[in-house]
Amino acid sequence: GSTTGTWQTGNTVSNLEHNNKVYMRLWDGTNGGSEASYTITDSGKPTITASATSTTNSVTVNVGSSDAQWGMPDKPTYTVTLTAQGQAAQSKTVKNGETSCTFNQLKQKVTYTITVTAKDKANNEGNKSITKATGEVSAASGNITYSAPNWNANTHKASITLSTKVSGMQIQYQVGSTTGTWQTGNTVSNLEHNNKVYMRLWDGTNGGSETSYTIKDGTAPSTPTINTNGYTSGAWTSQKVTISLTASDGQSGMSKYQISEDNGNSWKDCANSYVRDAEWKKDIKFRAVDKAGNVSSASSTVQIRIDRTPPTVTLTGKVNDSNNVTLTGTGTDSLSNVYYAWQFPSNRSPEYDAWQPANSLTVTKTMKITQTFEFWVKDEVGNMAKKTATIWKHEHSDNCYNTCPGTMRGHSWDSNIHRYACWCDTCGKYGSDTDTTPEKCGKKTLVCGKENNYEFSIS
Repeated sequence: GSTTGTWQTGNTVSNLEHNNKVYMRLWDGTNGGSEASYTITDSGKPTITASATSTTNSVTVNVGSSDAQWGMPDKPTYTVTLTAQGQAAQSKTVKNGETSCTFNQLKQKVTYTITVTAKDKANNEGNKSITKATGEVSAASGNITYSAPNWNANTHKASITLSTKVSGMQIQYQVGSTTGTWQTGNTVSNLEHNNKVYMRLWDGTNGGSETSYTIKDGTAPSTPTINTNGYTSGAWTSQKVTISLTASDGQSGMSKYQISEDNGNSWKDCANSYVRDAEWKKDIKFRAVDKAGNVSSASSTVQIRIDRTPPTVTLTGKVNDSNNVTLTGTGTDSLSNVYYAWQFPSNRSPEYDAWQPANSLTVTKTMKITQTFEFWVKDEVGNMAKKTATIWKHEHSDNCYNTCPGTMRGHSWDSNIHRYACWCDTCGKYGSDTDTTPEKCGKKTLVCGKENNYEFSIS
């Protein structure tokens, strides 16, 4: 360091440090010669060590150093630089006795070049470069599990719970597509039938490949409950029939009702209040359909019977010589069954005979001079129609007297008086046993003595 101290005799100078100046001279035992000098210099670079570990989004660098000459500082300062193609370089300083640093929020599946530099006591800088790649986020398939849909019976929305056993990973999801914003969480709510839930693992920076799960409602709604609002299935009526339907679905919710008029072979949509206000004779069933298209089982059969048209009536008659009339009546109805009755307004108050279910009815009644018979037909609802038969009978006289000056002609039916009568050529008038009107010739009309004769009319 100087020449002012005590000169040491020897051939080895030890414990020298960088920049120490060594003075030296020859010595004869008594006298020393002029001196020379040499400065100690450490020009060698220190040795730097580096290693790294990585995750999918981070790299941790471990550093160390050594120097074979003057040595390293007690607490070396390291500069760690991280570079990758297409990315800006990142640097961190490791000091104060620390030996590692971590770079976070890195992209997955990227190989990074790591350069570590440090200086020794002589300010010589050493460096070390290594490479390390970040990992890849695990695929969702096989690493994310999800629960079955949990349906809310009131809102008809579903939720599912997501979980993973991959350490350090979160779960993200989107509903319907992957073009929106990923949501982070383990519960997906407000889902409907056919919603597709996409999910992936998330390391905080990178997302793995996704998987998907489609929400399904595979449960049919309840069988419709039928309220006929007072109408009895199978009973005939002329009134409007209203059927109220009620069904429930605890998952996707009710969509519509359907009706079958052919014992379930075909179905068509209908309202939950089914109204029939026209003539009909059919057996029907109902079923419910939910928003997922699941179909309930068919309801019990409802027989609707509406008849508003009176029956068609046919009446034929025959007058017998035995002072009797035979009437044969028939009724038809396009929908319901028919029943028959006769009404005889003779010398008693009008009344019906008992209703009878026969398809036709033959009734023999004793004739009177003029008599009307009514034949009634009633269907099951009570719609009624009738035909009326009117019969005129002529009580015979003994002779047909020729009291007119003209020539008497034969008997002819007078539709005005419903009798057979004779007529006079001169008068041109008819006569009968009940006609006392004088003719033009001043004589009484002819008296007809023809035997019993009848006229028969149906209306």
